[in-house]
Amino acid sequence: MSYSKFRDNNITEELERQFNLFYLSMHRPKKSKGLISNKKELEADYSKVSNMAIYDIANDKTSYFFDAVKDDEVITHFLYENKYCEEDKRISYNRMSSKVINTSDIEKREPVNRVIICQKNETSDRSKLWSFKKNGEDKKLITEMDAATDWRIDAYNLKIITFKRYESKVEFNEFGY
Repeated sequence: MSYSKFRDNNITEELERQFNLFYLSMHRPKKSKGLISNKKELEADYSKVSNMAIYDIANDKTSYFFDAVKDDEVITHFLYENKYCEEDKRISYNRMSSKVINTSDIEKREPVNRVIICQKNETSDRSKLWSFKKNGEDKKLITEMDAATDWRIDAYNLKIITFKRYESKVEFNEFGY
């Protein structure tokens, strides 16, 4: 089960109860207009999530999904399995997303201990799909994609499916997560 609070369609905070974790968005600082500011705190651009802080409540420990983030990298999707709904035989995610498919008629199981993050480079228009344990450990780059490539999480098959449409064909690739 999770709790989410949104601002401008971007996560600001979220509680993941299976592992007792609190996620907090780290927003990119607003670009300076050339004036030097003496403000102790940077003004944030709340439309751009650059990283996520992970607070392990039970162990009073803070970590981050990414050690360092470039100025032109933003998180566009932050998804994980939330709970199994026995009545519907369905896996639910921390939020509704068109990126998640095939969530019904699933045999009872625990939610997978993985977070899927899509990180977009706004300069090159390329994206990276990452998989982490929910506590931020075991970071894996799943794939890199150009702007014409789309992706879905297939909850039933526990796969990431990427696809690219061409004039007369579609190219599919799949990755475990």
